Amino acid sequence: MFFPNAPYLITDLKHLGPGGSVPLLYDVLLLSTAAWTGLLLGLTSLFLIHAVARRLLGAVNAWALVVGVLSLSSFGIYLGRVQRWNSWDVLVHPFPLAEQIASGLLDPFAHPRPIGLTILFTSFLLASYLVLYSFARLVPEWDALERPPA
Repeated sequence: MFFPNAPYLITDLKHLGPGGSVPLLYDVLLLSTAAWTGLLLGLTSLFLIHAVARRLLGAVNAWALVVGVLSLSSFGIYLGRVQRWNSWDVLVHPFPLAEQIASGLLDPFAHPRPIGLTILFTSFLLASYLVLYSFARLVPEWDALERPPA
């Protein structure tokens, strides 16, 4: 439920623009540092879950889990950035949130924007995860994590 908050920070870059008493470069550096740190920490936590899932579920199911988590996270980012829902709304306002999600699920082609943004975010997050995964595979200790215990 809270995982989308890490990559959600990337969407804060939309607030960049001229104005105010602070130089734009300061805002760019501050927001991009926070965004990339959040993204890296979120993907690292997913990487650790992926390693455990590979051992318990096998490689194919573990990758399905990764894609599923990133897809749901992307939809969560859409709900937060566009629809303005928060993670705690799942507990505080579950019925209005469920009604809004259900209306989209019942007629998905009437709602192309959430589908498009979810696919876009999922593609970005998956590409970012694949880069992290590729770098992690360069570390020799990774093979020991993938092998099931004897």
